[in-house]
Amino acid sequence: MLQGRSITAKPGPMVEVKMLREPPLAVPTAVDRLLNTDEANAYLRRAKGFLEKRRSSGIDSPRYLQRTKRGAVLYRVSDLIAWEDERMLTCSSDHDDPT
Repeated sequence: MLQGRSITAKPGPMVEVKMLREPPLAVPTAVDRLLNTDEANAYLRRAKGFLEKRRSSGIDSPRYLQRTKRGAVLYRVSDLIAWEDERMLTCSSDHDDPT
């Protein structure tokens, strides 16, 4: 009460809020993008068969995704980056090979 009068809220006009457009779908970032084997070889600047040979022979290779037994092999860019980062050297004596 203010000076003997009660204060009541008066209902205002109803306002309808409409979204002008749908919210955007989550867009994968560049590091979440999936590359096929040819694209991954190009990304790593390696020869055409580099990743296939490593994958099939059991030599250390980046993580990959294959949804079915004979399906396409896909590589996540972030996995390619991590795989390369694990192999970074700071000087020539860092190599495991003594020659």
